[in-house]
Parts: sequence; C-alpha cells; structure tokens
Amino acid sequence: MAIYCLDAGAATTRVCLAGEDAPRVRVPSARGNNEQTPQTPSSPSRGLAPDWAAAEEVWLAALAAAAPAVDAQAVVITKPLLAPERTTRRLRKFALKIAPKVWVCEAPTLALLGAGLETGVAVDVGATAARAVPVVDGRAVPHAARAAARLGGDALDARVGQVLTAKGLRFSTKKAFFAAARKVKETAAAVQSERRPQLSLLTVDLEDGQSVSLTTEDRLKIGEQLFDGGGIDAVGLHELVLAAAVAAADGAKRAKLLNGVFVCGGGSLVDGLPERLGDELRKLAADPD
Repeated sequence: MAIYCLDAGAATTRVCLAGEDAPRVRVPSARGNNEQTPQTPSSPSRGLAPDWAAAEEVWLAALAAAAPAVDAQAVVITKPLLAPERTTRRLRKFALKIAPKVWVCEAPTLALLGAGLETGVAVDVGATAARAVPVVDGRAVPHAARAAARLGGDALDARVGQVLTAKGLRFSTKKAFFAAARKVKETAAAVQSERRPQLSLLTVDLEDGQSVSLTTEDRLKIGEQLFDGGGIDAVGLHELVLAAAVAAADGAKRAKLLNGVFVCGGGSLVDGLPERLGDELRKLAADPD
C-alpha cells in the first residue's frame, strides 16, 4: 500500500513515501517575494495562523512532484506539538483529498516512531528553534518539552553572517545574503567531535557567483552555537535535552528517554552533531551535580 508522508515544517515542506530513508521533495513552506523576512506563512509550524489556501497549494505541488504516478491509499501528515483541534481538523480535511485513509500525527512522535522507538526524546533542530520533546510509549509529553530559539537554523544563519562579513563578502540584496548563509550552513557547519576525522579547508561556491573558503575554525564557529548557545549562560542542545527528560520522568524511565535520543530537522545535518550530542549527554549523566 502506497503511503504519502508529508511534513510541513516552519521553513521546508518535505514529502516521501513510507519506508524511504530521505524525502523525495523539499520545497519552501513560505511564499512571496519579501527580501527581508518571509514570505506569507504557509505552515502551521511557525505558531502563526497560516494562509491555508497558500499552504495547500504548496503541499499539493510537493505531493505531485514527489510521486506523480502513485495512487496513494493513505497519507501521514504532521502537526505541531499542542496544535489546536481546528488545525488537526483542517489538516485531516486536506489529506482526505489525497487518500481515503489519514493519520495526523505530532511531528516529534512521528520522528521517533519512524526511528523504531516508542520512548525517547525527539530533538528537532528546526528553522525557528531547537525543540526537545520527550515521547513516552508513543505519546508526546508536551509539558516537558523544551525549546531554544538561539539553537535554531535562523540563529545559525546569523552566525554564518558574521563569518561572511568578517571575510569581506558583500551582497546586493538581503535575499542573496540569506541564500548564501543557508548554503554555507548546510554545506560547511560542523561541531567538535572526537569520532570524526580532522576537518579540512572547504570552499563553498555561492549562487551569486562569489565563493568563500572556510577554515576549520570558521566551520566550528557556526556549528558550535548548538552547544554554547550563542552567549554566556545560554543553554546548549545537550542541556535542553536533559531538561526535557528530567521534566518528563525519573528513574528507569528517564534513562530510557536518554537512551532513545533522535535528532531530526535541517540542523541535524551539521557535521558531527549526533555523535557530539551523545558524548555531551553521557558527560551530563555521569556528573553527580
């Protein structure tokens, strides 16, 4: 049975067929031409009232591009944590246009279940923030969820901007600047990890014809924000995960949560992130304080 999976994130909408390891299609979740800030919100994931007509247009185009010849019998579509019932109803109504069977599921729960886990912490390093959401026996624990905007993709883009500015790059429009920041982040961002070979100099060709050479220090400056939080007394990703697990359970259940950490979202592709997060969590767990 063909099953569509549609994840409408804050920045990107992704579509695949059930059982596939990676999205077939990635498209922006926003529409418009404003060069400074977005575009009309086409996703409920930003916590704003979405333009439903625009959202459905984006989703239908993504579904058609993913598998134009597939007659799907079911659709799995994600919703934000604590989405109101009206959002769930609207998502279900849309999905029923595509297939007769529909499952609207909270994104963190779906991420963990897709990894074969019923209990764990889904760590979504998304565009607007990083979120650590405990899931126990297949159900999210909303009151224990923790989020930090300074650990999201937008904050990493700002850190990339500092690196590009220091290297003397100039951009004619804000749209070009943000496009360059995203490409550098997705191509070169890295964190310290003892399990990975030494990082090397990397040259990134930008869409406007410029190029930038990034040293190991440059690459780590971008990614390390995920663990230093971008400032004094800021929370790192590992501390966010531990706080979520502590708030959700104690004893053996907490240990099970921390043994089932699953990293997702665009930021999960930062070089060395899963290994570094595991190492930092083990250090925190071993610290008696």
